[in-house]
Amino acid sequence: MKKLGLVGVIILCALMSGCMETGTEKGVGIGAVSGGVLGGVIGNQLGSTAAGIGIGAVGGAVLGGMIGSGSDKSASASGQKIITVCPNGHQVDVTGIPPGTKVRCPICGAVFNI
Repeated sequence: MKKLGLVGVIILCALMSGCMETGTEKGVGIGAVSGGVLGGVIGNQLGSTAAGIGIGAVGGAVLGGMIGSGSDKSASASGQKIITVCPNGHQVDVTGIPPGTKVRCPICGAVFNI
């Protein structure tokens, strides 16, 4: 029964990672899920599945975030426009602006993080 619950959590995390906006977020989500699975298998072999899942998920999230961040940078470097939506629903071009930066919507003036 524990394994069935773990599989459900992994599937849920994988589905949620598809809803994430940036490559960095997707990389962290996918990395955490795959790291958790791999860590669980290794931890099971060593006798501590939970510790293996935790260590694998953290390691996978860090590595996935680094890979995803690289894809964010390459998307903006390749000339693709990156558009986001301000809190009031206006589209804002954030091409070339690093994730985590505060920007002001040119239409309504709302300040938000990208």
